Amino acid sequence: MEAESIMSKYIHDIVRGIDKENERLKKSVLDFYEKLLIPVKELIVPDKLRVETNKRLQCCFKDIYWSLKVHVMFYRRIDNKRMKTEDKVSNLGIPSPRQTKQFRNQETAVHPKTKSSKKISSIERKSPEITDDLIDKTLKNVGYLGGLTDEDMIVTDAQMKDLPSCDLFEKLIDPGSKLLEMFRVVAASPKGTPRERSIQTGSKDHADRVLQMARSFLRTLNDNNTFLPKVLAKVSREENSCIGASIAVSHFLRPMYLYNRVINHKKSLGEAIIKFRTLNISDARNWKFEAFVRKTVEIQENDEKKTTKQHVGPRDLCQNCKMIFRGDKSGKGGPSFLGACAEYCPVDELLPDESKLKDSRNDSVIDHLLTRNLSRCSILFEEFENIYERCRYVTVSENDKETEAIYWEVIHKLYIFGLKPECNPYF
Repeated sequence: MEAESIMSKYIHDIVRGIDKENERLKKSVLDFYEKLLIPVKELIVPDKLRVETNKRLQCCFKDIYWSLKVHVMFYRRIDNKRMKTEDKVSNLGIPSPRQTKQFRNQETAVHPKTKSSKKISSIERKSPEITDDLIDKTLKNVGYLGGLTDEDMIVTDAQMKDLPSCDLFEKLIDPGSKLLEMFRVVAASPKGTPRERSIQTGSKDHADRVLQMARSFLRTLNDNNTFLPKVLAKVSREENSCIGASIAVSHFLRPMYLYNRVINHKKSLGEAIIKFRTLNISDARNWKFEAFVRKTVEIQENDEKKTTKQHVGPRDLCQNCKMIFRGDKSGKGGPSFLGACAEYCPVDELLPDESKLKDSRNDSVIDHLLTRNLSRCSILFEEFENIYERCRYVTVSENDKETEAIYWEVIHKLYIFGLKPECNPYF
């Protein structure tokens, strides 16, 4: 394949990927709120919980609101850039993607009996347009679940826009992890679950209950939901156990979420990830890892068998986790994203007490790598819409010189830790 075609394909893939993520996000926000957050809220009975427990649960909802809002704001900038790019292209006399789509729809209308027309009309019937107003209304409802008022959300939204990217990243926690935090609180509360006995937080019984709740609630989500953790993990150390979820966020925001997760890990684990080396666990034989991957299964419900999607297992660790937690260097790492797997937060919870990585910046190498990664994340976050606009323009202008120039301009901004698996060793 010639260099020009490789560059062109790369640029086209970027544009398609961003457009796909944008459309998927809108459906995911609605799906996540209606099928998951509302049922979880109904599980929580405020007058049967302690005041401090209620406050903690509300904070989780607020963190989820923050995360969803950042996602929507991030991709809404893309919609604005798409319109500007199409206007720019139309001035060159080149049909825009939107005009091309309209023309194809007209062709389909002329030939209504073709297979393609049936397929398109079916998709249109099943997927009505999701407007910005509907998304904004849904986000408000998420805020209400966290006890936020309209005035609170106005202030919060203004903070999001004004915060420097480095401060914004430190507030980004993946929704799946916040859900597990809520399940941990509810599972340990005898008043929150009146039919069940109280369970000690961190015990194996408590972890099993949290895992059961997570599997039950998450199975309601669509497979393609942006915020659906693909893997759950149960990590045990002697008599203590903890449940974790793989990071489930938009592909192009994963580096920022990973940065925040890593700096909030304990120093030893954070450094192992950054330096891509095995974590020193003194009592390795006392640790047990169990992964649960989402698969199609048949369950019994009301005396009837039903096919559904659920996290099943246990499965073994991925190659990256084998290297980090077991010192197994027999493989090259595999396609998973280092630090994003479900095992990391439980391991962090079960490690002996020590300071967080962000509070112990006394290693010049670690400090340099953290600063470099933060800079790369900031560039991607702040220049994302410009990257999209320039890539989209050359996909329709089909100018080889411009394509090559844009390729070399954007490739270094996208080959970063958390966005490409091959960048796992290069935090």
